[in-house]
Amino acid sequence: MSEQSRFALPYLAEIFGALSRGRHLCLDDGNLFVELREHEREFEELFQHLGYQMIADSRGFYYFHALDSQSTSPRTAKLALFFLVLVEALWEESSDINDLESLLLDRSWSLGELPHLKRERYLELMRQLDQEPDTETLRDLIRQLVYFGFAAWDGEERFRFRLPALRFLDIAREVAEGLERTQNPEDVAMTADAEASA
Repeated sequence: MSEQSRFALPYLAEIFGALSRGRHLCLDDGNLFVELREHEREFEELFQHLGYQMIADSRGFYYFHALDSQSTSPRTAKLALFFLVLVEALWEESSDINDLESLLLDRSWSLGELPHLKRERYLELMRQLDQEPDTETLRDLIRQLVYFGFAAWDGEERFRFRLPALRFLDIAREVAEGLERTQNPEDVAMTADAEASA
């Protein structure tokens, strides 16, 4: 097979365009995802020749791995904060970290259901990232999540998370596990003593 025909892949321009803009492709993306899955090795090899590393997540989505992982853009920090706030609120609801995936993916959301504007601590976190804590800011964050393939609109005012949103859930779990590991044993003992005396 010639080099040229080997890289004559279906939907190549559309797939490359989406992935290179930071979009995550999953089954919801129809033919783009199907062709990517069917020709995964060829796409991976081509993108590698072009200087991109395509990741095929075992949970059913594809994305380009950022080669410069040292710097986090302000946009990424804002999207990560959006998820960390949501995951914290969901965790308080369920108290089982293993349920978070289904709590996140198995429903649609309206802006009014989000916890971000309901606690002063969340409002302050948003302000620290130069975000005006209001409904329009949340709507803009959802638009960005849709653009990058982490969410999809379900009507005019509702949205749902797509499989790629699990990447943010992974980050939230890592943060939670890191906090557990670094928590001072004396703090744990003092907390336990305080709870026992209450």
